[in-house]
Amino acid sequence: IRPHEALDMRTPSELYEPSSKRMPFSIEDHDYEGGFEVRRVRRDGSIQGASSYSFVGEAMAGERE
Repeated sequence: IRPHEALDMRTPSELYEPSSKRMPFSIEDHDYEGGFEVRRVRRDGSIQGASSYSFVGEAMAGERE
């Protein structure tokens, strides 16, 4: 609704165009070369190490790392 100076006083909705890329129905697991451990990031943004948890970031929460 509000115009933006960076958009020459146009609104974001005036410039929005849907992406032509299609989203995949599912994303395949990535295969890593030897020497990497695949871990799941917990909801709180941490991963479990040998004896403790380490915070890696909330943006990755719930994703495979």
